[in-house]
Amino acid sequence: MGAPRRREGGQYESLQETTVRRVHEQTGIRCTITGVEAVFHRKYYPDTDADGSVHTLDVYFQAEYLKGSLDVDESELTGAAWFAEPPDRLTEGAEQIWEQFVDADD
Repeated sequence: MGAPRRREGGQYESLQETTVRRVHEQTGIRCTITGVEAVFHRKYYPDTDADGSVHTLDVYFQAEYLKGSLDVDESELTGAAWFAEPPDRLTEGAEQIWEQFVDADD
């Protein structure tokens, strides 16, 4: 997603503000965050010379579309699309979110 920016006065953007900004920068879509869907913590040991483990925190937000059309920044993304069905490949967290979404509709 990218690092939060420092605002005037020295404070950093919130995670939600960073997400809204980055969604617009990378896709051309304006949105508003409506909630947090899920948070996943992972710990892994990279296949590099790095010492120790790496921790990641994935936060999946619910968002509401406001305006804009897909205009992908190809230096950031390889593509973007609207889906009626999930793509063949999803991250582990995204796959769990999709399954919860489908189960909620039943």
